[in-house]
Amino acid sequence: MSNNFVNPFKEFGSSIIPISADFPYNLNNLLNRFEIKLCNSKVELGNKPSWIEWNNYSKHYSFFYDFDENEEVIKKYFQNSVLRNYDNVLMDFGYQIPLSKIPVDIFINYWYEFVILAGYESVVITEDGKLFMEFIRRSYYLKSNFQINPNS
Repeated sequence: MSNNFVNPFKEFGSSIIPISADFPYNLNNLLNRFEIKLCNSKVELGNKPSWIEWNNYSKHYSFFYDFDENEEVIKKYFQNSVLRNYDNVLMDFGYQIPLSKIPVDIFINYWYEFVILAGYESVVITEDGKLFMEFIRRSYYLKSNFQINPNS
């Protein structure tokens, strides 16, 4: 991580819209609305290494996201992915910060800061539910249903 940590909520607070602070029910409702398959019948902290049952998706991608220079490398991956075609993403932050609607350009430029604020564990979904990804704390893997890293 760079030495110049920017808290995107402080820097861009008027552009980031809080949706619900009712964790984990807000995340369960969101995932169920888009019929995203879960490891359990609902999100339960600490019970599984990930919340989404990735093995139920024939096409999914995965790569380690916590490496030297990761911020800039993965920012470029996001900029070159289909995610750039969306206006906003929905991201959960656990109990501390409400589930929030974040403009994609802010998410892409500050993705690692958001992940840190989420405790390295989060689900990010486009507003239509077509693209989704999960940052997994136990292994520092980013899993998604769309290609982010061109080498994954």
